[in-house]
Amino acid sequence: MAISKEELTSILQNKFPGALIKLYDDFGDGEKYRLFIRSSQFNDLTKVKQHQLVMQALEPTLQNKLHAISIKIIQ
Repeated sequence: MAISKEELTSILQNKFPGALIKLYDDFGDGEKYRLFIRSSQFNDLTKVKQHQLVMQALEPTLQNKLHAISIKIIQ
């Protein structure tokens, strides 16, 4: 179970066009990432709602290709 940084970035860019996305593969195994993201779609949303949007975008990927992701919303 793994996903490339490029594939994961593409998924996020499709869901959040124009977003600033910084993605780090912490262990180099394609299974555990740290995500820093800023998007206008997060404006006026609570932190919980912001994280839910990201998790919804990644739901199919989390089920099949990604073990874990840490999310930090950048303001």
